[in-house]
Order: sequence, then structure tokens, then C-alpha cells
Amino acid sequence: MHLRLALWLLSMTTLLAFATRALAQPLPIQFFDPSIEAAGMGGASIAAFWEENPNDHANPALMGFQSGLRYSYGSTQLVPEFDDEVAYKSHRILAGAWGVGVAMSGKPIESIGRIGIEYGPSTITDIDGNEIGVFDAHERIRSFAVGLSVFDLISSIRVAKGGEPLPLSRRLSLALGHAWKSYETDLAPVELLPNGHGEGNNNDAGILLRIAPFDQIGGTLRDANDRMRWKVDVAGAYTRTDYLNDHGIVYADGSSDDLFEHRSIGASTQLTAALANDGIGDLWDFATPSIRLSVAWEKIDVYEEGNKQGDLGNRVGGEISVLDMLFLRYGHVDGDAFDGEGNTYGGGFQLKYRNMVGVKGDFASYPRAGFFSGTEFERWGLTFFVDPYRLMKKGAN
Repeated sequence: MHLRLALWLLSMTTLLAFATRALAQPLPIQFFDPSIEAAGMGGASIAAFWEENPNDHANPALMGFQSGLRYSYGSTQLVPEFDDEVAYKSHRILAGAWGVGVAMSGKPIESIGRIGIEYGPSTITDIDGNEIGVFDAHERIRSFAVGLSVFDLISSIRVAKGGEPLPLSRRLSLALGHAWKSYETDLAPVELLPNGHGEGNNNDAGILLRIAPFDQIGGTLRDANDRMRWKVDVAGAYTRTDYLNDHGIVYADGSSDDLFEHRSIGASTQLTAALANDGIGDLWDFATPSIRLSVAWEKIDVYEEGNKQGDLGNRVGGEISVLDMLFLRYGHVDGDAFDGEGNTYGGGFQLKYRNMVGVKGDFASYPRAGFFSGTEFERWGLTFFVDPYRLMKKGAN
């Protein structure tokens, strides 16, 4: 177990040695992001309003654009050169409708979702070398995020009352979000390593403003039309993650460590081309007649107890979506002790039926740092999607 921990921490930082308490700090998991899509785009996602799996860990306001019910799974082997069992895994439940969305990974119900680093089972022995049990070392984040898209919600309320949708909602979005998180690090039985077991709570908050200065498409991409139509969206976002960290992580021996707060600004733009689709037939039951080009940028500053400690450089990336089936991503991260430096790339494939049910797979390659500089994380994700509201409407018809 100690070899696994040392290799992992060494891979995530440029330091060559740590004090005993440093081994217990949950810094690696704090700096890791569960979004496979974002990883393919250089990690730039706080203003990525178009992603079908909103990255609530980057910006909880993105949950305001969530529609339907999703289960998203992700897996990243951290040190495959030494141990295949050391992995970062995420199980996220996303749900949303009418401009309100939530993301759950271990909160408010512990059994719903989970995000963490699993170090694998280790055998515990007594002083004579006799096996006395097996311990699964891990670090986990449990979170519950809520996002609200203000004008989409107002529009949904108007429709529910028998009125017309709010025209402004097609041109303008203002999304707000908040997340409640708890950290847990459990590296050894508390009797053997009291400062290897710690817990703490934190919060995230974010805001996003989207404007569509040019829109020929209107309310839907699926309207039959014999010509190509265009739309341009631009967005800006600001987030504070892991704030209110006065207490940080408190360990079983009474010691504590602060968590780092991140303050980020970001921007994005998306060009959508709605394809001419007259006479295509049933093909559009499984695809969307559009091509999208999206670009995102963000900058992250690191704070500890309100004092700026540095930054994590600039992140930039882009995505091309073809028919909402094929996704290609590319990006660049400037580099820091935790994220590495270099180019990123990724892709995905999605198959869904009339936006009611579907499945999506994603892959990303992201640079590693420290001892493993010059190599990449290979990240995989799988998402299952269903929209109960659309299914009920279809059943009623």
C-alpha cells in the first residue's frame, strides 16, 4: 500500500519526498476532474455550456442546462506501469428539466454516485507477519450540485401555465450554481495511521452568461428546411471552487490541513450549422442534422486562506460535433505540478433515439507530470441517458 501511495503522489507532483502528514493530504483527488470530455479539451470546461454531460465539478452553474436523467461512469488508471488497481473512478448521476439540474456523486445519499481514487486492497499483518485483515485505501469526494438557468426556468413556467416560451431564452442564458462537497481520505486503519484518516467539507459556486448574437435556427435544429442555417453563441463564466475552507481536512489525530481554493475565469464560443434536412426520413430519429464547432478557454488561480499561491496556467481546447454522433476534441494545458503540460486529445461516439434514450462513450489523453512527465493519462467514460418527460409525452401521443 505504501508503495502505491508513494508512486501516485510522486506522479502528481515534482517533490521527491513528503512528510508523513503530506501523504494524507487529498491534493491529488482535489486537482482531478471527472469530466472525460473536458480532459480532451485541455481541461477547459467552466464555460462549456453545450456538453451533454455538464461538468459540475468545474462549474455547478452548468447543471442549469441539464436535461433528462444520466448515469456517467469514468475510469483512469493512474500508475499502470506499476499497479493496475490504482485508479481514479467516477460514478455520477445527473438529472434536470425546465432549467433546473442536479448532479449527485455520494451526496445527499451516500449510495448514489461516487468519485474517488481507489488504491486497491492491501493486506494488514501483525508484528509477527500474520495476516489480520485486508484494507482498501482510498480518497473520495462526495458532492451534490444544483444549477439554475434563469430564463429557461421562466420560459418553462410560462409554458406550464399555457403561455408561450420566453423568446429571450433562445438568445440569452444566465445560469447560477452551487455545490456542497465533502472530502474523505482513508489511507490505512486509523489505529495504525491516525493522520491517514481525515474528513472535510467545502463548497463550489459558479455563474455563466451565454449570448447568441446571430441565430437563424430558432428553437430547434430538427425543423425541416431546404437550406443550411447558422447560429453563433458566446459565453463567459466565473467560478470559485473549494471555498469556505477554514477547516480544510481534519485528521483522526486532531491535526488538519487546508484545501486549496480555485478561482477561475473562462470564455467559449460555438458555431452551429443546421443542415438542410428535407426528405432525409427516419435518419434524424437517431441523429441531429447539425455540425458544431466549439472553442473554450479558462485560467485558474490558486488560493490558500485567501492568499493567492499561484496559477494553473491557461487551458484551451475545442470540439467538433458531427450529427450529435461523433465528437472530436483537442486542447492544450500550460502545465503545473499536478496537471502536466502538453497537448490533449479525445473523442466520443453517441447513439440516441429522438433525444429520449441513448448511450455515449468517450476517450481522452491528458499529460502527466512529475516522475511520469512525457507520458499521458488514458481516460475512458461511458454514459447512459433517458429523458422520462419525452418518453411520457410520446406515450401520451
